[in-house]
Amino acid sequence: MDTVWIFMILKCYLFIEITTICNAETVISALHHERLIYIERELIQLVEKVLKDGNAEDAPDENTPRIRRFIDTVNEENTEAYNELPIYTHHPLNVLRIVHRLVNVWPQYTKNIKALSSCTSVISSTIDNLLGQITKDWLAKIAYSISKTKQLYNIELNSIIDGDVNGHITSRKLGLDEYQILARAAHQKEDYAEAIEWYEALLDAHRKSGVKFNTTKLLNTLSSCYIKNNRIQDATEAIQAVLEVDPNNARALSNEVYVAQLGTARSESGTPTAEKRDYKYEQLCSGNLKKPDTVQRKLKCYNKETGVFLRSKVEVVNRRPLVEIYHNVIDDHSLDELVNDSAKRLYGVIVDENGYTSDSFRAVYRANRFYTRLVTRPLFYATQQAKWLNQALLVTNYGIGGGEDPYVHLYQEDTLGLVITRAIIFLNEVKDGGDFLLPMTETKITPKKGSVVIFKQTDKYGKIRKKTSVFAECPLIYGSKWVAWATFTEEPEKAPSRWSLWR
Repeated sequence: MDTVWIFMILKCYLFIEITTICNAETVISALHHERLIYIERELIQLVEKVLKDGNAEDAPDENTPRIRRFIDTVNEENTEAYNELPIYTHHPLNVLRIVHRLVNVWPQYTKNIKALSSCTSVISSTIDNLLGQITKDWLAKIAYSISKTKQLYNIELNSIIDGDVNGHITSRKLGLDEYQILARAAHQKEDYAEAIEWYEALLDAHRKSGVKFNTTKLLNTLSSCYIKNNRIQDATEAIQAVLEVDPNNARALSNEVYVAQLGTARSESGTPTAEKRDYKYEQLCSGNLKKPDTVQRKLKCYNKETGVFLRSKVEVVNRRPLVEIYHNVIDDHSLDELVNDSAKRLYGVIVDENGYTSDSFRAVYRANRFYTRLVTRPLFYATQQAKWLNQALLVTNYGIGGGEDPYVHLYQEDTLGLVITRAIIFLNEVKDGGDFLLPMTETKITPKKGSVVIFKQTDKYGKIRKKTSVFAECPLIYGSKWVAWATFTEEPEKAPSRWSLWR
């Protein structure tokens, strides 16, 4: 009982100190911010519940109490206080997270056009109140998402988003700026088929308007999209159109050479390179891989004592390069603490380095040093890969649809000249999808909470690959995936003190 009273007195004292330091306006803004975060979490939980249950009748609309409360909270007058808050707590980002949930995720689970139309009307009214605080890049992403929904499900949206940052939602005809914003948004999302449609519409609109513009630049961009979409003939015609106007155009000449090389590869293999890569990726993600018997015989599984930490089971899934899975390395409590701390800091952060949002809701955060040690110390004792470990433990969260193309993970040469070993730590149970891939060795690993995958950036012949992709991840089908990345150095005597595990 004495302990409870001491705790209550301490709590009151801290509250008095905080209110003394902060003025009343700051306290009110903080409370309002917490309320908004709480309501937004409730809304996302509601959407996820509806998606999980698959009951289209429970689709959220503008009359749903939680959505109504959220919109009312956003519309309150004191929301200007958010301009002083850090980027990951700025409320327009949280609003846009809901936008992408409703527009990009909801159509995958329901064909209920009426319910989806209600969602888009809520989105439009919410965005209308926040346009003054959203940059043109954000605007492009929202416009692209709504246009994509309209295209796929033929929904009659009553409005489109104006390209002006300080503008408002209008029902007028698309102008040249809007075409350009939508085309660039689709291009940034690597949806080349959609980008081609908008670029072609932009080209046609320019020609009809009679306004002078840089035709070569637009045709060069269009030809690049044609190449990415494997429309070689269309790409060739666009390149020739540029060369007729400017025979020395460097980009057009470069594209012409690339198209010729691609045509040679197509004639030799019968399949374009891009299609072969995608096929291999899909085969790894969906197929049941079985290694040859000669390889299987060299693989093994054994138990390993790790001192004061948990006893781990080691599974060797590939020999050259060496790929090992350490099961039960880290206890659940430490993992949950790391995830909870990261969730607070990652909340609302869904922008990449270019300022664009991502369908995968992939966000990266450098973990707090305290939580880093909770994970890295048992990891060091279990693997004993090296005496030195990079202090930067990167935590990543993947949402539905998250996953990376296996040909985009490029490792650059390390500045210290050290051979690097990577470790991926699975922090939660993944319900469906999200497998970890090593395309070079055709190895697929299913995420399990507390397991650690250790692999070196080498090819199947043991050669260090410093500028070649070696790993990928399958998209999630349901739920979310939390992973952490650690880096080992294999020459501890050359490692600087800032890489020390015990610093």
